[in-house]
Amino acid sequence: MRYACILATIATAALIGGKAAHAADSKGGMKQIASYAGPEDFSWVKRDGYTLPAFKSEKPRFTLWALGDGRKSVMLMAWDESQGTGKGYDTFYFDKNLNADLTEAGERFSAALNEGATFETGAVKEADGARTFSIKYVREKDNFGWQSGFSMGGPNGGYGVGLLPGNLKIRWTEDLKTAPVYRLGGGEPMVFANGKKPGEALGKWASGAMAGVHLDTFICGSDLQNQLKFYHSQVPGAGDPKIMLRVQDAKGAALEDIPFAGGCGCAGSFGQELLVPSRVPPGKHTVAVRVNRAEYMGGAAEYLFPVEIENPDFGKPLVDPAYQALKAKAPSAKIVSLRRASAPGQDGKGYPEEAVVGAQAADDTLYGNTRDWNMSNVNQGGEPFNGLGTQIHHHNDSRTLLKFDLSALPKDAKIAGAQLRITLSNQPFTGTKADAKVQAFAVLKEWIESESCWTAAKKGVSWGAPGCDGAGADRAAEPAGSADIANFPGKDERYRFVAIDLSDLVKQWVSGQQANHGVLLKFAGSGCVTFYSNEFQDYPFRPELLLALDGGGSVQSATAAPAGEDLEAALAAAKKSGRPLAVKFYSPTCGVCKAVERGTFSDADVKKALGEKYQYVSVKIEDRAQLAQDLGVGSVPALVILQADGKTRTAILGSDVLKEKEKVLKALADPVHAPSGG
Repeated sequence: MRYACILATIATAALIGGKAAHAADSKGGMKQIASYAGPEDFSWVKRDGYTLPAFKSEKPRFTLWALGDGRKSVMLMAWDESQGTGKGYDTFYFDKNLNADLTEAGERFSAALNEGATFETGAVKEADGARTFSIKYVREKDNFGWQSGFSMGGPNGGYGVGLLPGNLKIRWTEDLKTAPVYRLGGGEPMVFANGKKPGEALGKWASGAMAGVHLDTFICGSDLQNQLKFYHSQVPGAGDPKIMLRVQDAKGAALEDIPFAGGCGCAGSFGQELLVPSRVPPGKHTVAVRVNRAEYMGGAAEYLFPVEIENPDFGKPLVDPAYQALKAKAPSAKIVSLRRASAPGQDGKGYPEEAVVGAQAADDTLYGNTRDWNMSNVNQGGEPFNGLGTQIHHHNDSRTLLKFDLSALPKDAKIAGAQLRITLSNQPFTGTKADAKVQAFAVLKEWIESESCWTAAKKGVSWGAPGCDGAGADRAAEPAGSADIANFPGKDERYRFVAIDLSDLVKQWVSGQQANHGVLLKFAGSGCVTFYSNEFQDYPFRPELLLALDGGGSVQSATAAPAGEDLEAALAAAKKSGRPLAVKFYSPTCGVCKAVERGTFSDADVKKALGEKYQYVSVKIEDRAQLAQDLGVGSVPALVILQADGKTRTAILGSDVLKEKEKVLKALADPVHAPSGG
């Protein structure tokens, strides 16, 4: 892993200067790739007639590179021993001028055999175009386990490919006639999902069960053995790919795209997960893998994989114990369910009687140290699951902060009862014994969802005791309510609703007797559990605060979007002012998104440029998957520049551009000629 930082960078700057602004069509200009034809035919590549040096080794090794996307630029490379002793290959030959002669000056490169030695070609200009290429090898421990970084420059941008230990290496042969051929600077990047080619079915998934998609993304050489894997499956011109479950009706028409979440990758692989929502009808659907490829590689694309969903409970109403408890306690009261609904369509009913009101809601699980890494300072506010109890390989019992904004309640609201409902999830390595309970303690200190962690409530404010455990300082000494969660999961139990009576505490919040900082949920007993968070894609399973109201006015839906993320307000303001719109797409689980937010978007000059010229808004891609597709966004982070109409796209800035302040400032000053970047 020593060279991961050097080789993982994908530096794509595909210029789109001079292109007129255009309105994104319904597919966002994305190329639909539903089948894979196989490796490129390199039978035309020359295998003889080369002028070769007098190699020292009895077994020199060969490989060939087709540069660009044509047939005139083929570079032979040979690997030799300078001493001919058989103790190690330390000499490269590069046919830099592409004339099939390796004996010319400037084409022999040597380096010591120590680990970390590098071999670089310098600039190699293609024979039939303006692009230049360079290749650098970084020596690893064994003779043929070489990591390679490739960069391409010129008017069509550049990219790098990183090969880390455990992944496919550059292949060589001792016979030039059988030497593998690789394409650098052209060709179709391929995405394999769970080992399947585009168009091949991923099998059957069940609603309520976790589905995982593992991607391998590469450019293929002369056969499938000759692969150049892209680090983290980030193809040229893209950040991490986005995986979507495209829900379809019985006729195959697309209904919505549901994003997968998380992201675990190493070298040329990347994986994400989705707990298939209950609203997905049974039958045939599609997994779409979106990739923001550079313009010279065909632009944004979707790789399509059929999948079948099994959902015997589709359309059946949920049974909510929190609602039932309130109806029994206050039969004549009006019952409303407060739930985070940060985008249109997220306030759907789970059962006919449910009255969902969009509310500001926050949650964050606090984790301490683990067997593998210290999570004490790690914020988990954007995760789709919350934790309770000591999870596998953890050294501390996890607990979760949960808060609902009650400012939308009418001033004369009379609370007859209040129930907090959470939904336990049947996840691997979790489960409870007969003594298990979840307890809810009133939180006494202000905390922020995007900043809190095991050691801190927010930036600059620490807990009195780690994990919000300072009784009387961080949280109340006694629980405001609790619930039995014994023996979860039972046989065939995929989830369980848990209701906690918080009537007295909520009355104190509403009356002003106590400040509303939410509750701390703690596990008591044997085992551990996870439950769905405010970010979870199956909206009725998100945490809800159910209120029984006696009299008073109606509860108004609050603006659920955080400050700076109200897309509708930004669209209206742009149209009114005539200012172009800058829409930043991000994901709360995306490390690069967090990095560019801390860096580029926190820079004073960038803030000024956005504030003076644009109507700027951030959008979580999980909430606006369809909009992202319509605008051609295939990965995050991405900044889309739209004209004031909110539809006509001028430019898309990808992750590589967003990492560099000067590139962003230049693009904001002249978006029509902005680099797309990856």
